[in-house]
Amino acid sequence: MAEDALLAIVDEAVPAQPVADRVVAARGRPGPVSGAVTQTGGEQISVYHRLNARLSRLFIDDGFDELGKRAFWLLSCHQRILHQAVNFACATHPDPRAEAALSRG
Repeated sequence: MAEDALLAIVDEAVPAQPVADRVVAARGRPGPVSGAVTQTGGEQISVYHRLNARLSRLFIDDGFDELGKRAFWLLSCHQRILHQAVNFACATHPDPRAEAALSRG
């Protein structure tokens, strides 16, 4: 039963990945990031947060098995990377060193 629920969560995470990749890639290019990209990033953060919350509830009584731990770690990483990309995109005082690094490619 838990395996089926874990598979369902992972199945929902798979289509979210390309969207998350586009958000992170947009921040990796020099120049400002559009509001639409930032909004999409925020939405994707919520997607990964909800998936991790479901995963946590799934294993709250039984503990995580190795596959559950790995899924939780991966979803958490995606959520943190997106959060950092959105924060970086929304910075009111961009770090000149970071902008210079982006310009160098």
